Amino acid sequence: MIKYLSIFITFCVSLGMYAPTAMARRHGNAPTHDVTIERTRNHSEKPSMDDSKKNEQKNDDMDGWRGGFGVYFPSSVEAPDEGIEIAENDFSFAGLLFVRPTTNAIIIHHVGVPDGDTSAEAIHSAHLSNGWAGIGYHYVIRQDGTIERGRPLVTVGAHAYMNNIYTVGVCLSGNFEDEYPTDAQIDSLVELLASLCRIYHLAPSEYTIMGHMDVNSDTLCPGEHLYEIMPSIIGMVRERL
Repeated sequence: MIKYLSIFITFCVSLGMYAPTAMARRHGNAPTHDVTIERTRNHSEKPSMDDSKKNEQKNDDMDGWRGGFGVYFPSSVEAPDEGIEIAENDFSFAGLLFVRPTTNAIIIHHVGVPDGDTSAEAIHSAHLSNGWAGIGYHYVIRQDGTIERGRPLVTVGAHAYMNNIYTVGVCLSGNFEDEYPTDAQIDSLVELLASLCRIYHLAPSEYTIMGHMDVNSDTLCPGEHLYEIMPSIIGMVRERL
């Protein structure tokens, strides 16, 4: 009985953390964070480390196990059809992946460091080199607008600490503290978000399409120049549906 109570509490806490944080961030009341620490951490990490803490993300890979969710086997879990062009990858992961039990939101990231155009393959290699299971994002959008597959869509990601078991992670190549997303990236992002909203029956809003900083206050991700246009992106997704 104690075991099942613990599982239930873990599940509820993980699902419930995002909404208050998102509301605080959007209305300017979220806890502030030290930009210097953030930048120092970014520049000391491997490519596409984004802005998460190493130990936190490594542990967060196990959220599915702690919640008692099923192990992912491609042969037994049908992948949703996005209905758009996705550049597929056949990545091998260094650990078990778990099936995401529900999907309530999509979290947007930037690669951060390095800047410029970074592939899903490079991100996967970097995450493996840190002792993680592999790429933590479900999609990577390149500067030419190509959408690359990361983790299988139905699996638990490792991209936003304590907010992985109910979210899809989308990462755009670039460092949007210094750079600007390309028009091609924005077009592909809107197309992908609209597809995911259809699949998971999400109404586009600031609570279903969020920046990484909305759920983890110790990061600048997805970067100022992407985060500032998030309301416009959400509006374009609404128009696309």
